[in-house]
Amino acid sequence: MFNFNKNKNIKYFCQECEHLKPALKFIGNRFCFHCFKNTISNIRVNISETLTIRDSLKFKKKSQGIRKFSFKGVIGCFSSKSYKNGVDLYRLLDKEKDEYHEVVKNFKTGKIVHENHEKLSEHIGHGSDKNNL
Repeated sequence: MFNFNKNKNIKYFCQECEHLKPALKFIGNRFCFHCFKNTISNIRVNISETLTIRDSLKFKKKSQGIRKFSFKGVIGCFSSKSYKNGVDLYRLLDKEKDEYHEVVKNFKTGKIVHENHEKLSEHIGHGSDKNNL
């Protein structure tokens, strides 16, 4: 709800000459000091809103002779059970170089929550591979 008495985004303009009227409590908002008349005020209110857009990108590279994919990645913002504002995720899997890189950051603070860099062949017991232990 808006408090119109204390809101500085509201301005009163003279209906006759369109000049800005000072908001003086002792004379009200009817008298215009420019045309020296008691006129109705046109009220203009400025309201602004901030919108944050979050996006993500998933990609795969397939090569001949390598099953499923040779290079796979995920970059972007995702929802999280632990963090209300979500997390920034950067994950790369490279079968050709045998590399696994993952960095998870808190979206709001930018602080690193989880970081993992290892060989892809040693990256077992995670995700869907938990069932195979």
